[in-house]
Amino acid sequence: MSDPKTDDFRLEQKDGQIVVTFTPTGAQYVFAPKGSDPKGSGGVEPRHEEPAQGASSGYDEDAVRQMAKKLAEKAAGPAPDLG
Repeated sequence: MSDPKTDDFRLEQKDGQIVVTFTPTGAQYVFAPKGSDPKGSGGVEPRHEEPAQGASSGYDEDAVRQMAKKLAEKAAGPAPDLG
């Protein structure tokens, strides 16, 4: 089985939620940021999962799910200080 890489994912923000799409299969994972901290704490809660479309992709589903959560947590975290 192949390990997912960060380049295999697309992230979008939609209706205050983070949508992570695993591009090789089209599987989508939707997360909501935890808490009301405007700077973001980086925590997320899973909201919805749309399974892969079509046949098995050769990727471990658990590894894909874990990577999707990790990327959503980074996206929900505080923005870097650029100044």
